[in-house]
Amino acid sequence: MHDEPVRTGPQWVLDRRRFLLAAGLTGLGVAGVSVIGAGTALVYPTLIAAISDAVTPVARAPVVGVYRFWRDAGYALGALIAGAVADALGYGGAIAVVAGLTAASGLWVLRDMPADRRGRDPAAGARGTSPVEGTPTRHAPADPRAGDPSAGSLSRRGR
Repeated sequence: MHDEPVRTGPQWVLDRRRFLLAAGLTGLGVAGVSVIGAGTALVYPTLIAAISDAVTPVARAPVVGVYRFWRDAGYALGALIAGAVADALGYGGAIAVVAGLTAASGLWVLRDMPADRRGRDPAAGARGTSPVEGTPTRHAPADPRAGDPSAGSLSRRGR
């Protein structure tokens, strides 16, 4: 018996098919990575802005660093854990575990987030500072004289 592989055409045809298959798969991979990159580019600045709003300027750099560490660790470990769960429970089980962890982290943040960060606190808006941190709120003027008509603020000029 001969151990020759079964061929369905001349070698150059087989090589061309393999090349086209590899090129197509590479194109799909590039397209997928591009979509992920575009999604991250749309979401990531909002996440960093939300973190920056939640802390004082002095604490901003270390807090953003900790956030980025856990985010990057989540990318690496999340893929490994999701793969192991998918092997054990199937794809549906892996998606359910990820959904559960996402919901649990959202509830944890909701529990730990100060009340004035969940919605505008009327008392904080009246004083112009956050009662928790003493920093200006997003809705309050940065300049304490900005509400004074004699201060000539930009908001009084119709801008």
